[in-house]
Amino acid sequence: LHMFSNGGGFLYEALLDVCAADKALAYLPEQITRVIFDSSPCEMNWSTGTLALVYPSRSWVRRAVAGLVLLIMVFLNPFNDRRARYTRALTTAKVRCGELYLYSDDDQLCPVPYLESIAAARKRLGVPVTLVRWKTSPHCAHLRAHPDEYTRALFSFLD
Repeated sequence: LHMFSNGGGFLYEALLDVCAADKALAYLPEQITRVIFDSSPCEMNWSTGTLALVYPSRSWVRRAVAGLVLLIMVFLNPFNDRRARYTRALTTAKVRCGELYLYSDDDQLCPVPYLESIAAARKRLGVPVTLVRWKTSPHCAHLRAHPDEYTRALFSFLD
């Protein structure tokens, strides 16, 4: 599985949930041989969530909507439980194949400490974890910014 940003992470979480809930699908997670996280998992909080709504747009409409969402998130904070479930699902997944994390220091949507804490939790469970970290590379654009290193990391991981 090759996932990009939290959209990919959410799909992975949903796949694991469906497999856990349906005995007929319980075997599927064991069939996963490699997991690749590109600019993922990202911490869900008000600042990265708001930024994700406008990234990379400069539209004033999108920024206004993001401001409204920010106000809702600050005052109602509806995402705490969701954030905790997402983090728990990724750190405790029963899948034990190798995981590759591709990320960068200046990715505004995916803070390094959160991503590395997920990877460290997986490593403590005995999951083989490979980290590839760049100094500069935009969100979900590591291949474009570092084509040779990115493909080398992928092929090395998949071997």
